[in-house]
Amino acid sequence: MAPRTLLVFTPHRNSKIIRFEDCAWQTVVADNVESAQQLISKHNIEVALYHVTETDTLAYIEVFLERLHTKNRQLYWIAIVGKQQLEDPDVQRYITTLFYDYHTLPCHAERLTFILGHLFGMTDMLRKLPCSVKSTGSWQGMVGESVVMKSLFRSIEKISESLAPVLINGESGTGKELIAQAIHATSKRSGRCIIDVNCGAISRDLMQSEFFGHEKGAFTGAERRKIGCIEAANGGTLFLDEIGDLPLELQVNLLRFVQEGAIKRVGSNELIHVDVRIIAATHRELDSAVKTGTFRKDLYYRLNVLHLNSPSLRDRGHDIVRLADVYLKLFSNETLHRKISFSPSAILALKQYDWPGNVRELINLVRRAIVMSDNAIISAEDLNLQTSEGESLAGFKLDDIRNRSEYNAIFQALSESDNNVTQAAKMLDISRRSLYRLMDKHTIA
Repeated sequence: MAPRTLLVFTPHRNSKIIRFEDCAWQTVVADNVESAQQLISKHNIEVALYHVTETDTLAYIEVFLERLHTKNRQLYWIAIVGKQQLEDPDVQRYITTLFYDYHTLPCHAERLTFILGHLFGMTDMLRKLPCSVKSTGSWQGMVGESVVMKSLFRSIEKISESLAPVLINGESGTGKELIAQAIHATSKRSGRCIIDVNCGAISRDLMQSEFFGHEKGAFTGAERRKIGCIEAANGGTLFLDEIGDLPLELQVNLLRFVQEGAIKRVGSNELIHVDVRIIAATHRELDSAVKTGTFRKDLYYRLNVLHLNSPSLRDRGHDIVRLADVYLKLFSNETLHRKISFSPSAILALKQYDWPGNVRELINLVRRAIVMSDNAIISAEDLNLQTSEGESLAGFKLDDIRNRSEYNAIFQALSESDNNVTQAAKMLDISRRSLYRLMDKHTIA
């Protein structure tokens, strides 16, 4: 069997950062995007190391990895970092966000060989999947091929193997409930139920009963025994959405359950042991709530054993258009029973909008645009999007139209060439230098 090829990306072409005595892998080195693209294509590379330098930023690495994204296969990246770099919160953030795993310098051949062996095994399994499974661009009901979403999918798979509590942070409308459902669906508890509770939508007077249940006659109106959501989730998963809205008095009782794994129904002294995995989610910054005294520190640390961030839509790049197309097809089939699509100006408006309401706002906007459009093509005017300054994204001057045409042409060429600048330049019949200049002009990475 021919040796597997491993890509090492290092800005200084320092191939000595890693040496393999084991001949299982052939190592190739790149120090820029173009050479990395050529090597990935030539050697059919699926596993790569990225040597993180002190000058690298989250934005730079994300753009770099996005430009090396390939449509036909998953590319797994491992970060190679210095031990001192790991003390930097920014470094910790982009390693957990963008990479499958990391390894500290100086490289330990045995440990790194183990990580790489596992990764090559994963690529073998992925290769054996049917093409229809690999090319959908969706996973567990979530659509996404951006770097941040692929990183999220990998994190979910890791977290699913554990039974520890999970805390999901993210803006409203980003799909935190979908993440919780994916964790449950890929875990050993998938055969049991997942109970969803919105902590911000329950009346304070009913919270004790909703969470812990009550006995018949426990209070006025309690005509029969009620099983609470915690007990109902026994053997499965309890998803506590908007946990940051939970009143302090109920936080005390929830903490007791998390610590002891047992509850008492309202009006009863019987201790009931319950086996539940807790997944909590919030759009609030709970560490700030702890400082202000609106959220208990001990409960926060109990819930925040495993942590996930739900990416905002504005940070998901091309996923914005992919999602818009998915919901356009879904809603148009429901109402129009005919094909409908976005115009280039509408696609550009979708990309330029800031999406404060995230995916939930996108869904509502697409549904409204289908109703308001008189044609089979949805225009920017149909979307009625505005910038944060209130400026419409639909009305364009001549220079705007020219710039947007350039942007669309460049974007299309890069998409069709898998972000290969050389091929894209040939498609546009311009030099690579001209294409780079235009990419800088339109801030296309």
